[in-house]
Amino acid sequence: MSLVPTVKDFDDQEYLTAPELEKLAFKLISAESDYFGWILSLRMAYLWKKKAGKSRNKVIAGQVQRTPKLLRHFVSTDYIIHVAANLFEGIEHDHISIERIVYHELLHLIPNNKKPGQAKLQAHDKELFFREIQKYGDEEVTLK
Repeated sequence: MSLVPTVKDFDDQEYLTAPELEKLAFKLISAESDYFGWILSLRMAYLWKKKAGKSRNKVIAGQVQRTPKLLRHFVSTDYIIHVAANLFEGIEHDHISIERIVYHELLHLIPNNKKPGQAKLQAHDKELFFREIQKYGDEEVTLK
């Protein structure tokens, strides 16, 4: 399997464990440890999603979410980041776009000062995060 699984790799599953995304996230967190280092204390899961969803006619390339309470009973994960694999199928993998999606999702996590050791999900500064624009520029993610 290459960095990105194909739709066939999913069989009848909607999600696949993504150790490649976990390594990428660790690299991004380590490179900006002053900003992101606290995330290493969270119980995170990284997944490939079979197909991208849509919201308000926009494709959702990735998403971070808090693991639902019932599911937390069965898994040792508090937050999940997933990236849509189908967006990269049939094209030369654009590692910078995948990195940017993971970086963007990490930016949604902020420390929860009322509950130490936990995170809150923050909204965008604009359609992107200012920190993301500083790192990658103002263009939206393009898949080439």
